[in-house]
Amino acid sequence: MSKNRRVPSGFLLLCFMGAFAIFSSTMSKSPTLSWFSKFLGANDFEVGLIASASTVTGIFVNVTAGSLSDIYGRRKLLVISGLIFASAPFLYLFVTEIWQLVLLRIYHGFATAIFMPVSLAFIADMFASRRGEVMGIFTSSTMIGRLLAPVVAGFLVSIQFLAPFQLAYLVCGFVGLIAMLSSLGIKSVSYEEAGERISVVKGLKAVMRNTEIIIVSSAEAATYFSIGAVETFMPIYSDIIGIEKWMTGLIMS
Repeated sequence: MSKNRRVPSGFLLLCFMGAFAIFSSTMSKSPTLSWFSKFLGANDFEVGLIASASTVTGIFVNVTAGSLSDIYGRRKLLVISGLIFASAPFLYLFVTEIWQLVLLRIYHGFATAIFMPVSLAFIADMFASRRGEVMGIFTSSTMIGRLLAPVVAGFLVSIQFLAPFQLAYLVCGFVGLIAMLSSLGIKSVSYEEAGERISVVKGLKAVMRNTEIIIVSSAEAATYFSIGAVETFMPIYSDIIGIEKWMTGLIMS
């Protein structure tokens, strides 16, 4: 491999962290969360509320995480997200009420909401060129975790070992610990700020005035709307029509 095509070790470690972090995060919700919500006695509205709690966190945190990483450094924010990835899954073991699950989902939502924008900013710091290529590689690494998580979750829930959901969330926690340890090995990189730093409010105003960004964002929002609905209620529907849980996990993947 030529020198200009060499991949920094920090980037590889970030991809490694991404695969395990998104595996843990996805496994905690797809298809596990809907089943766990029903196990606690949630009705359909409450299931939707629980599923959306972490996303609501992301709406606000995504806006500020990148800016905070400009101030405090990318690595610190990545470590914070790693700590949440590692700690949140173990807290599911103590949830006995629906309101507790809502609060936990809000807390767990901070992990991905911080990790994704800061990771992309970190990649932009590392690569002066080929940013689209390496961001695509990073995203693909996270998709590996997203692909495998429902299969593993469905299998662990179906074997009913320990309790209906305890084994699945224990595995989520241990995988989250691997993601956290990976974040500790990532080193800070120097970067040059291009132009004047703008505030979050000014940045949002600039985005809102850009028709192309609004069109693309609206299309992505519609996609997430449909994916979220299927991801939340497909496990419940699968139970109704008699599909076994391990097969539901395979379908979700």
